[in-house]
Amino acid sequence: MVTQDIELPAQSARTLFAGPGAAGHNIQRAVMPFRVGISPVPGGIRMTGDEIAVSLVAEMMRRIEEATKAGHAISEPMVNAVALSAVQDALKHELAFRLNGIHSAVRPMSLSQVAFMNAMLSS
Repeated sequence: MVTQDIELPAQSARTLFAGPGAAGHNIQRAVMPFRVGISPVPGGIRMTGDEIAVSLVAEMMRRIEEATKAGHAISEPMVNAVALSAVQDALKHELAFRLNGIHSAVRPMSLSQVAFMNAMLSS
């Protein structure tokens, strides 16, 4: 289990989780598959969960907060697009495996493949 805090202005944290309409609901639904506990703390939010899941949700929160600063409304399609792009970027870059004897990185195509590779490499 990993815990990570993200600094957010108080207004941004309220908008992300208790925002008008379905904004908070859309975000909660998007992060549900990651099984990350999110709670407000003074000056931001605290996330607790698996290391990979916490880093993905943290990146999603940063991107959503940037979009709201740019004036975009938090909608289900926007949150889903942010989640998808954060996962795809992580799969291309941070979650690639460098193995001895193979010149190029092994890039998983899904989070399930990341879990499978981690299980294989740890046993």
